[in-house]
Amino acid sequence: MTSKTEQSSGVNRRPDWPRQLAQYVEQFRNERFAWGYNDCLTFALRWERMVALRSRFLDAHFIYNTAEEANTLICEHGLYDVWEVLDQRLERDHFKFAQKGDLVAQIQHDQPSVGICIGNKFCAPGYKGLVFRDMVRGFHVWKV
Repeated sequence: MTSKTEQSSGVNRRPDWPRQLAQYVEQFRNERFAWGYNDCLTFALRWERMVALRSRFLDAHFIYNTAEEANTLICEHGLYDVWEVLDQRLERDHFKFAQKGDLVAQIQHDQPSVGICIGNKFCAPGYKGLVFRDMVRGFHVWKV
């Protein structure tokens, strides 16, 4: 298990994570939102698994195709929403301490959602491809 210090300092990231982040954003830039493939949780967990030297989510496999199935799976694990899924294994911090590559809590369509910090903005899956929003719209971050 990765310590909180390793998470906060970025020690748990692969050395080439900035290049990987740029490639990941470009790969999904025009990819439409799809439950179970390219929704906020799959987008965030896929990124964490790709960049972390010791991923905290290698055993987390959620299979669903609709919002209802996603919510049912989250509830079956005793959790309330996607933010709680991340809270189980990642350190939460105030959004003003976000670093590129961290996961960002946001509200999208009146629902808790997650994106990835890319600097002064974060990106998350949307119905026409990735959406890019100012970091001030984030609520908090999870250190990756």
